[in-house]
Amino acid sequence: MTFAAPSEAATERGGSAVWDIFPAEATDTLRQFLKSFNDQIDDPVLRQTFYITTPQLEILRERYNIRPARIYQNPGEAVFIPAGCAHQVRPCTLLLIQVCNLTSCIKVACDFVSPHNIQRCRERMDGTRRLALVRGGKREDVLQLKTMMMCAWEEMNQWQKTKRNSRDTKVEVDTEMGGV
Repeated sequence: MTFAAPSEAATERGGSAVWDIFPAEATDTLRQFLKSFNDQIDDPVLRQTFYITTPQLEILRERYNIRPARIYQNPGEAVFIPAGCAHQVRPCTLLLIQVCNLTSCIKVACDFVSPHNIQRCRERMDGTRRLALVRGGKREDVLQLKTMMMCAWEEMNQWQKTKRNSRDTKVEVDTEMGGV
């Protein structure tokens, strides 16, 4: 978060934005739980059509042992959301449909892919592509997973060539100097 307007609610709570981040392993259970409220939505997690209220969070905890991490974010702080983790931001109390923070905020988001989460990123990419087909439109691949992996592969090949050339040069120098 880069900016947040001063607010009494933010001061009382200890943060300007309130995040609930669910474990990645709970996403399928969470999806089924949300479908129990409206089974007409094909993927309530990826469609981002629900806000899970405090009573619903209690049900998730009691029935399914699912507990989100709650984070109170302030300006200058970053929130990292691991791949595959469903998350939500606290809704406005006046307009329950609109999602917002405890105070007016400006945020910057970027995606990061680690080798450990490539499978989750791929599942997310496939899910958003599937949703785009259902709606009959093209959805932008903002993560660009395949492009990132191709660039990483090319960089790795270049690194190996450089390392190999460096090693070959060292062997040539040692041979010319008679092993000295």
